[in-house]
Amino acid sequence: MRKSILAALVAVFQFIPLMADSAKEYTYVGEDRIVYYGTRRSETYDLAMKFENGALAGKRITAIRAMVNSPEQEIVDCKVWLSTELLLEKNENNKKVNAPNILTQEATLSEDGWISATLDEPYTLTSAPVYVGYSFTNVNYNSEVKDPIAYSQTRHPEGFYIHTSMTVIKWKSYEDELKGVLPIYVTVEGEYGAEEVAIGGYATDYPYAQIDQPTVLPFKLYNVGDNSVTSIEYSYDVEGIKGGNRIEFAEPIEPDMEECYVAELTFPAMTTLGSKTLTVSIDKVNDKANASTVASITLPFEVKELVPVHRVVLEEGTGVWCSACPRGAVAMKELTRLYSRNFIGLAYHAGNDPMMVMDEFPVDFPHFPSAYLNRGDLIDPYYGADKSQNDDFAIEPLVVSAFEVPAIAAIDVSSQWVDEERTAIDAKAVVAFTSAINDADYRVSFILIGNGMSGEGVLWSQVNGLAKHEADDLHPLLRPLAEKGNPIEGFVYDDVVIISKDPFGIAGSVPSSLAAFEWSETSYQFQLSDAVGKFGDNLVQDKEQLEVVALLLDARTGAIVNAAKAHVGKRSAVTDINTSASVVATTYYDLQGRIVAAPERGVYIVLEKLSDGSQRATKRFL
Repeated sequence: MRKSILAALVAVFQFIPLMADSAKEYTYVGEDRIVYYGTRRSETYDLAMKFENGALAGKRITAIRAMVNSPEQEIVDCKVWLSTELLLEKNENNKKVNAPNILTQEATLSEDGWISATLDEPYTLTSAPVYVGYSFTNVNYNSEVKDPIAYSQTRHPEGFYIHTSMTVIKWKSYEDELKGVLPIYVTVEGEYGAEEVAIGGYATDYPYAQIDQPTVLPFKLYNVGDNSVTSIEYSYDVEGIKGGNRIEFAEPIEPDMEECYVAELTFPAMTTLGSKTLTVSIDKVNDKANASTVASITLPFEVKELVPVHRVVLEEGTGVWCSACPRGAVAMKELTRLYSRNFIGLAYHAGNDPMMVMDEFPVDFPHFPSAYLNRGDLIDPYYGADKSQNDDFAIEPLVVSAFEVPAIAAIDVSSQWVDEERTAIDAKAVVAFTSAINDADYRVSFILIGNGMSGEGVLWSQVNGLAKHEADDLHPLLRPLAEKGNPIEGFVYDDVVIISKDPFGIAGSVPSSLAAFEWSETSYQFQLSDAVGKFGDNLVQDKEQLEVVALLLDARTGAIVNAAKAHVGKRSAVTDINTSASVVATTYYDLQGRIVAAPERGVYIVLEKLSDGSQRATKRFL
């Protein structure tokens, strides 16, 4: 059974500096409320979280404490423990019991419900993860004290593991089931520098680089020092090619022992295909020597002929009449802000809505709001796959996970005005596959979307069910909606689909057979007079805020393979696409990725900025 109780915790930060400068306390608990859970049986509970932070290698766990929900007389046999795995073994009664393989130590239970112990032998952390746990027996189950486990409604995938003597007889993660983490606090002692950034490996499962292009790979950085980080300097060695770069962060990286910061580090263009080895060292932090003992890492990566940017499309069904739909608009706006390079939102307005432009949608919206990622499973545009609607902004991890999956094809889109009056738009998409296709049926669909749209009168007023909530009870993303009243006058609509003539793709727009890495081109023309809403009004309100979207569809499965988006008059990405635009600036890079002011004879990566705002990169011999 689960009950919601607001609990005031003294320490709810990701890590808490202790009185000694050499000690800090680590936890997954955030500022979310504490609730309780139990099996309604008198039994032994074993609970754990996975402690995984290579940035702390060499430092020592010296103390563990955890919160429980029971008076002292209800709980006995308290222990804390560490283990490299969650293990069980049979005891003399042939029952499976917890079997930590590092240490187990008796612990005390305070009157206010804290199990705690200072370790007799501190444990020195390595780069490998370790499970931190506590155990106790709830001996007197009764109706008043039935939920001995306290947990926070903060989310972390490794934050809640459970085994009990009678009910949960195998180790199991409850984080997803209960949507929370255990209130475990781990004291970690060691030498902490003022400027200390550790490098934790790739922030992707697919470390690929495209040949002849400057290599950009995402790395996990951990600020475990005392100060905020405003800049780093790093050095690299790629197959004997050495160099370095400096990054100045737009916003400081705050100290945080749990969450990593993902930084995209740039390395020289690779001129040969295949497996490579890369060594990276974070040498300076805030222009001072990096104090971390985990400042360097060596990893493999793969150089490929083509590494497409995988853009993810969220198609949402919405309406001005729909009281729950504002949450979808908020989520799409935030996803666009966070992931403007990879995220594309499409809002299909339906029902008695002036922005409705089609009677049949490319996907089925059984209720509003509802959505699909790349035309996959039905989800909520804000809560994602969480049908209980308790997990705020759960759409984000779904989108991020989709980014990570390598795309089988690249697509880019460009467009230009046909005439001076700007009544029509010529759009062009180019597609290339990472491997040859034969007897396939891929198609391109072109969509025109409008942003910054609004109108007067009841037909344009957004019904807002969140107005009945207190702002403080809502997620920060939703709080502004609680204060806007119901309905919202002057609501601004973005990502609105205003023309979509071939939502399932244009037959023949992609050849059925195509060699690997061979570019195929297809064109389309939008007539702005076709952007007519349900009540006969033309929906082109601001031509400066129109965007063209090109979807690459697998006609046999209906899935969106990849997509691209660009403002009218611009192009979606850096590609080698033929263009009539003139070159306005040229930058030369040597094969180590360094800018060369006066290139001489040799091979260079040439980055050209064009008059239409786009860029193209090529390798040239001068």
